[in-house]
Amino acid sequence: MKTEKTAANYFYAGISNLEIGDHTSATKNLNTVTNNYEDLLEQSQWYLALSLLKENSETSKEEALSSLVDLALGESSYKSNAEAVLAK
Repeated sequence: MKTEKTAANYFYAGISNLEIGDHTSATKNLNTVTNNYEDLLEQSQWYLALSLLKENSETSKEEALSSLVDLALGESSYKSNAEAVLAK
């Protein structure tokens, strides 16, 4: 990411961070994608919501709910997954 700042690089770094439990870095990398790129936007929103839920703070939960509602209201391939998480 130091030499190639692309949506894919930030996205996969965020996924990797999420997998190892580094939710702060995952949130940072996935936020970079959602705020600066159009590529991988829906995927980034989904994994960002999951990362924010894992952070377990009120602010993070509110941000996660916002992302999930956006996905549930749109025509995203993550629509049913977002609806299921919101139902819980």
